[in-house]
Amino acid sequence: MALTYAQLITDVQNWAEDDSTEFQTALPQIVTRAEDRIYRDVTNILSYNTTETGTLTSSNDTLTTTATDISAIRWLRITVSSTYVFLPQRDEGFLEDWTLGSTTNAVPQFYAIVDGTTSGTKLLIAPTPDDNYAYSLQYKRKPTGLSTTAANTYLGDLFPDLLFNATQYEASLFLVRADKLRAELLASYMDAAQKIAAEVERNLTEEG
Repeated sequence: MALTYAQLITDVQNWAEDDSTEFQTALPQIVTRAEDRIYRDVTNILSYNTTETGTLTSSNDTLTTTATDISAIRWLRITVSSTYVFLPQRDEGFLEDWTLGSTTNAVPQFYAIVDGTTSGTKLLIAPTPDDNYAYSLQYKRKPTGLSTTAANTYLGDLFPDLLFNATQYEASLFLVRADKLRAELLASYMDAAQKIAAEVERNLTEEG
């Protein structure tokens, strides 16, 4: 049975037996931390692969994607003389040092994630393209989280028990519950997370 945002908030409040304003105010962030914990612990649950295509423009060393919710980039490739060339990811400092003093544009060899903006995620390309190059960028997106404007989501619809367990544990941290209770809630959550991870892996293997 799917777990909506309103149901989750009510269930966690009832479990905690705490109707204080402080706890109610913190609940949206507690839910977000629970979702983030799941995505960290059950990495194969992130099935939102997206491929974006476009063109790197000559003399322009930046690329801004259309997505603001990238969790990880799988690869960035460009087409050079009808051949795919995959660009390794480096940090911004490496690219700046590598191109220091260079004023020559050339075929791109690396990219770095610079920052996120309200319109997308900004990537730095090095060296600066000497021509227009078609590119494909594949990345994993963080699914929409539960909120007052998103009553149903990926986690709530498919993995309601896991989400509830994670939220219970995060709420216990906020409420500074006894060590024994927190340990029990964490163990319950981790057991559910491991079972879901194994289930998702089996499904991926069967589909492959």
